[in-house]
Amino acid sequence: MRQNLPNRRFSINRTIEHERHTYEVTIGVYPDEFRPGEVFVQCTKIGSHVEALGRDAAVLLSLALQHGIPIDLLRKTLQRTVSGSPQTIIGVIADEIAKWMPPAAAGAVTPRTPVLTGGCDKVLA
Repeated sequence: MRQNLPNRRFSINRTIEHERHTYEVTIGVYPDEFRPGEVFVQCTKIGSHVEALGRDAAVLLSLALQHGIPIDLLRKTLQRTVSGSPQTIIGVIADEIAKWMPPAAAGAVTPRTPVLTGGCDKVLA
């Protein structure tokens, strides 16, 4: 079940570089455990395909977080290079979120938390 954030909430702003593009990322957090619950992305190339992908990635990340999917689980399912670096902006954002999150919130899986199995095609409750 989706958990909405309160109207007034703390947020963290980051500037991220990926593939020669600069992104301004805002991460809204739940006040209870400082868990991330929403992501907003703006690219310096306003109106570009790159900006549209960043914004779509933010919506998908936000929905996953609001439905209780742990950020560490999301990070494990995203594409990585051979060296382990994220291949896309969504992976870069997920890694940035994981850097400052409390450890318990990053990977905590409770019985009510959906678990992704078999890639991205199945969600088990």
